[in-house]
Amino acid sequence: ICYRPAFATHLLLIYQTSNMIKVAILEDNRKFLDCLASGINSFPDCKVVHKLHNALHIVENFAVEEPDIALVDINMPGINGIEAVKTISKEYSRVQCVMLTVMADIELVFRSIQNGAKGYLLKDRDPLPKIVDSLRILHNGNYNEEFPLNGSLAKQILSYQVHKEKTFDEKLEPYKLTPRQKEILKYLYEGKTYKDIAALCSISVDTLNTHIKAIYPKLHVNSRGELMGRLG
Repeated sequence: ICYRPAFATHLLLIYQTSNMIKVAILEDNRKFLDCLASGINSFPDCKVVHKLHNALHIVENFAVEEPDIALVDINMPGINGIEAVKTISKEYSRVQCVMLTVMADIELVFRSIQNGAKGYLLKDRDPLPKIVDSLRILHNGNYNEEFPLNGSLAKQILSYQVHKEKTFDEKLEPYKLTPRQKEILKYLYEGKTYKDIAALCSISVDTLNTHIKAIYPKLHVNSRGELMGRLG
């Protein structure tokens, strides 16, 4: 089959458009925002569809044109990056978020990932080609839970998670709790509902309440709020 050149060009344009990676950038540093957007747009398979200085209207912005990937600065004014990712994940679950910042704050990285971010890249260390490669891998679905993370942060995040869990267990040591009570207490601390905790522990809500009534006196608290304060 022979295609006319104009028709072949038209087919190529359709293919390129359907495979274009649509990117949103949320960044309060306007100079960096413009520079990053220009760099990403220089790649033929990428297009920046949103350049946002804050996250105040992301739901409305994304309703106009939904991106495939959002690069989100963690320290924006108003709504910070962590909250922005949480909103995006809730309202636009198909959009994949990557934190982009100069701060290597492991606590913030961990919280971002808990709220739905796929990973974390550093503005001052990760060059543009690596950022674009990350966009491509995410867009193609060839990623795992640790990608795209800045390599220097991946092990630190894992260590942080292990340390956090260890610290929580250490906090419980003085109270002489049973393994079941520790399990329930961890779920309470994570903010899960009684119904969810009962399901996770394969027990009834009534049995859960019995456990909680036994836990509170051991920690010298009378409510969930006091419990969070004790272990926070």
